[in-house]
Amino acid sequence: MLEKSGVRNQRRDLGVDDLRDPYLDLPARRSLVLTAAHTSLPEAAVEDLPDLAREEVAQGLTGPMRTALSRCDAGDPSLPALRDDLLARLSGTSGPSVALVVADHVHLRRLVLGVVPAVVAAGNVLWYSAYRQAEAPHADVVASLRELYEAWKANPGQREALDGRMREVAVGVVGEWPEDLLDVAV
Repeated sequence: MLEKSGVRNQRRDLGVDDLRDPYLDLPARRSLVLTAAHTSLPEAAVEDLPDLAREEVAQGLTGPMRTALSRCDAGDPSLPALRDDLLARLSGTSGPSVALVVADHVHLRRLVLGVVPAVVAAGNVLWYSAYRQAEAPHADVVASLRELYEAWKANPGQREALDGRMREVAVGVVGEWPEDLLDVAV
């Protein structure tokens, strides 16, 4: 999952040796939800979605979209439409920015839930900047996270407070008690 590599990358890029994966004992996990969002971005393909859906169904995750995708094979022509329906259900919207909305919500919810360090979740949200247009959803949130992320890098003595401010920004988008989108029944 992005968070495992996100912690590694942040340690390397920021030179922060004490940044730890809070769930070190859990294996990295690919996610149908996040992979579906990524397949809406340029250069990505939908062929992995059926296998991911089958893995998640075997793990006990449920939902009509997950079940429908698990019944497909890699070459099924209905995969893009199923992916689009999945993303629309998760985001409550459609259109070119739906993948960004879902990806943002995945990472912001996991930040609020404490699944990953705030700086890692913020870095993951910022990673999508290459795909954002000026009018993209959450533009103000991304700008705030970028400012806090840069301040976090520059001010080691203020990191705890900056983590809290990143969490506040995330709560403003996803609420205080969000459900983890990776495990939601869809």
